[in-house]
Amino acid sequence: MTAALVITHRRRLGLTQEELADRSGLSVRAIRDIESGRVGSPRPTTLRLLADAFGLADDDRDRFVGSARVPAPAPSREPAGERPWPRVAQLPPPAGVFVGRAEQLARLDALRPAGRRLPAPVTATVVGAAGVGKTALAVHWAHRAAAHFPDGQLYANLRGHSAESSMAPGYALAGFLRSLEVPPEQIPRDLDELAAMYRSLTSGRRILVLLDDAGTPDQVRPLLPASGMALITSRDELRGLVALNGAHPVVLAPLPAAESLVLLGRVLGRDRVEADPGAAGELAGLCAHLPLALRIAAADLTTHPELTIRTAVTRLAADRLNHLEIAGDPSAAVRVSFDLSLDAQPQPVQRVFRLMGTAPGGDISIPALAALAGISTGEAAEAATLLAGAHLVDRSPTGRSAMHDLLRAYAVERAAREDGAAGTRAALTRLYDHLLGLADAAADLLYPEVLRLPRPASGSRHEHEFEDSFEDSFEDSKAAADWLEAERENLVAAVIRAAADGPPHVAWTLAAALRGYFSMRMLAVDWSACAEAALAAARAAGECRPAAVLELGLAWLHVRHSREKEAIDHYTKALEYAEEAGWVDCQAATLGALASVHFYSGRLDQAADGYARSFRANEEAGNVGGQAVQSSNLGQVCYELGRTAEAAHHLARALELYRRIGSRSGESHTLSDLGAVYCVAGDFRLAESHLDQACALEREVGDRLGESESLHRLAAVHCDTGRLPRAHELAQEAIAVAQEIGHLRLQVRARTVLGTVHFHLGDHQQAFYTDHETLRIARDAGERVPEITALIGLARAGHRLGDEQSLDYATAALALARGTGHRVLAAQAMTAASEIHLTRGETALALSRASDAIALHEQTGHRPGAARSLIALGNALRHENGTGKARPVWDAARARLAQLGMSDEEFRDLVDPLYWSQHA
Repeated sequence: MTAALVITHRRRLGLTQEELADRSGLSVRAIRDIESGRVGSPRPTTLRLLADAFGLADDDRDRFVGSARVPAPAPSREPAGERPWPRVAQLPPPAGVFVGRAEQLARLDALRPAGRRLPAPVTATVVGAAGVGKTALAVHWAHRAAAHFPDGQLYANLRGHSAESSMAPGYALAGFLRSLEVPPEQIPRDLDELAAMYRSLTSGRRILVLLDDAGTPDQVRPLLPASGMALITSRDELRGLVALNGAHPVVLAPLPAAESLVLLGRVLGRDRVEADPGAAGELAGLCAHLPLALRIAAADLTTHPELTIRTAVTRLAADRLNHLEIAGDPSAAVRVSFDLSLDAQPQPVQRVFRLMGTAPGGDISIPALAALAGISTGEAAEAATLLAGAHLVDRSPTGRSAMHDLLRAYAVERAAREDGAAGTRAALTRLYDHLLGLADAAADLLYPEVLRLPRPASGSRHEHEFEDSFEDSFEDSKAAADWLEAERENLVAAVIRAAADGPPHVAWTLAAALRGYFSMRMLAVDWSACAEAALAAARAAGECRPAAVLELGLAWLHVRHSREKEAIDHYTKALEYAEEAGWVDCQAATLGALASVHFYSGRLDQAADGYARSFRANEEAGNVGGQAVQSSNLGQVCYELGRTAEAAHHLARALELYRRIGSRSGESHTLSDLGAVYCVAGDFRLAESHLDQACALEREVGDRLGESESLHRLAAVHCDTGRLPRAHELAQEAIAVAQEIGHLRLQVRARTVLGTVHFHLGDHQQAFYTDHETLRIARDAGERVPEITALIGLARAGHRLGDEQSLDYATAALALARGTGHRVLAAQAMTAASEIHLTRGETALALSRASDAIALHEQTGHRPGAARSLIALGNALRHENGTGKARPVWDAARARLAQLGMSDEEFRDLVDPLYWSQHA
């Protein structure tokens, strides 16, 4: 228990074990022994020193210092406190042909951390001119050295010298953290916080981080790992990294003449080179011995086997005479090779190449390429194949095409000269129409109820008569989600490009269409980049509608990270913009969103009022999707308030509305919510039926968030009906799915069910451990419902274990539940308190708590809870008056449990043993 807490607090502060040792005055070995579990119960003095180092105060400090008294977990029944280190292997595939560079490879080998000891992290830079083979060397060496970095290899193309905007360090860090399986909702937005979390995770790890095409030292510094090795490629010497960060430069020059000939021989075949070694040497010289130029020249000869090397030399030499302006340019030979290779392609293929360079993003699909060029997908695929054969583009196994940054710059150069501003603008308009149309079609399938902006009429009409139709674009919801994921980086790049260079309406319309997807996947960094760029464009243009919906989305980021004040600020701005624009739908949506802030903070009455106002506003506006959302929200808040009949009414209406607009995701969520309501009402057959339907739909549409929620609710149904092994499986599955998608709220809710399952299995120690961990996580996340539920679980399990604090847990749960209006949870806390009071000999208090619990359960319609409270009342009556008054109460409780189809084993576990001695 203490180990998990120390690790959590250390990582929260971004400290290494060494830094924590310095701050606390303990030894590094002591810290390691505690975190590894070798010291399970540290001395109180040690815990107080750590609490001081962590800056803990009041209740947080008391809980931490008391953590050593928590029973140790049973490791075979529960996963360890630390998340297993993920398998991360992100290196790009090595170049098909790699020759030479023995000296530079040996230099990198010498820099590589060796042995079992973890020295200070190593940073190496591979620097040299464009096209000299920096990336090829770095990737080749990284694959060769991978076994020396067993904790994995991270990779990012920083695009420091690309025509496309360079990658911001924060964006790269967010990608690294996702790869290291940090849940998306736990990934911060602030650069310093991102870097601190990254350093904490890489501390003590043998990891290799390859940063390709770095632009400046400032772009690189936040990405340097705390341990292992960073390998950076750049055209710049990055002297700041050498001076301030101790980087070791590895300088690449063009290939020696002999190695250039070997490279040509590998591509063309040795026989062809040996047939005219003089011409091959001249060709290498004309290519300035740059690997990229050599490969392209050789590819041209491979494509045209009828040409001799001497012919290629003659052509290349003649073309160089026409490029006197490039004297002294180290990439001159590359540009001349580009000209020769591209000019050998048919004119339509040349045009595709030029326009491809202007597209935002790192790569492009065949359909997007077809839209960009205004041609059919067949023509686009043929052009991409020819360009890949000429080594002018790289093609992935999935058929997507990407360009070297030099080639992209060259393509943009040629496009400006040959297609002109009007031609490139028309091409981008076609591409934006394509992306907007498909993003809109995906939104219609996945989240039609999420407010977005209308797509403007297509502005692309051109000589090829190419029609880009978006009707029936996706076979199903999964295909839509797959497309969004495949195009995610390009969609973000398109929003940012359009916001900066125009047309601005593309930026805000596309960002609004993606809002539901980023929310569903909880991709906070992507959404932040899109929303902030598009919002700046909307404000500059004085457009209130786009500003309103983008403020609405930015508020969601703060809700997800439990930043209530910031969320309310953005929602308030969204409401102001919506009112100024007279946009009633957005006003209604914002009212509902503001109510959700109250809901997640436990202010249920305020949330219910806000949802009701939003529903009425949507109803007046005739917005069926908005009515569905707010009906669902009203059902959820009534469920939490214990108003079961009202909850069922609202959810039944939401289900009908979602089905009317064809929202499969909304339908599945509502079926799941209805299942939870039926479970509270004790109709387990209907509950299970609705939850099974919900799971099936969620798997169909790929809604992992909804699937996790339905799974943990199914686990609760199986637990209540005595099917404990299956309940345990379902709860574990729900946790696994929630961890996979990084949804902390669902993780803690599923853990509360798992704790209950452990309790009913008779494993009270494991139940206590599970609930204690859940309580910590819930409090960190500000999640009230799992916090209260975990406290009740701790009270019950602690009672069975003889924990003196068990009544404190029940009392705390009751106070919180009363404060937030969670009446069902309040009644459950009363029942737990009644059992504990009885054990302490406080019979009058036990009777009072049990009676109050029964009354509250009857008011809320929680039939299973009422039956359990009756058992507690019977037990208290037996201690006060003997079995005479207790027996009818026990009999009534047993009859209720049987009527509900609940397990008789639970009754046996809860009732006074005297009952069974008289009913044997």
